[in-house]
Amino acid sequence: MIARILLIAILLLPIKATAQEIADNQQFKKLTARLGFLYVPVGLIKYSNFDRSAEIYDNLSYRVSAEYYLSDIFSIGPGFEYYAKHVDPYGSYTNENISMYSIYLDFRINHGLTDSGGSYLVFGAGSGVSNLSEEKSESGAGFSLYGIVGLDIVLHKSLGLDLLYRYQTSRISIEEKEFQFERSAIQAGLNYRFKF
Repeated sequence: MIARILLIAILLLPIKATAQEIADNQQFKKLTARLGFLYVPVGLIKYSNFDRSAEIYDNLSYRVSAEYYLSDIFSIGPGFEYYAKHVDPYGSYTNENISMYSIYLDFRINHGLTDSGGSYLVFGAGSGVSNLSEEKSESGAGFSLYGIVGLDIVLHKSLGLDLLYRYQTSRISIEEKEFQFERSAIQAGLNYRFKF
């Protein structure tokens, strides 16, 4: 009788260990650091005061952010992006180097796709302030807003890959000009999750 109980206990140990591992993986990480980029095939700039618009192609912005998990599905945190481009904004008679940096507060909802909780379906949004500088002009700041949807795919225990679709709009005034950036983008990058 005792031998049977011991045998059952020995057989149940791996099951308990596996269940514990799953529970550990499902426990959300407190903090996530992200490093990535935005690729925008075509960005539209509308000049409100000049009744014209321009398209800029193959735009790339660099992004770093951190997020704190308030629960196992909801996270919030700051993000920073930098963008620089040589453009021809007003026609063939002038060229311009512009740069823009943005500071955001990001919100994300992460829905687990696997039992281990490593990969997620992501919905989110961000809002903040962007500062645009023209090489031959002044700089100005304005409001930015974006939404995201996509996947956060597990690569390793604490390492993931973001593959997200993003739509963004920004409004910035410089002197008498008002810029409105509209961009549909692919947001991609690595994220490292760790307990804090």
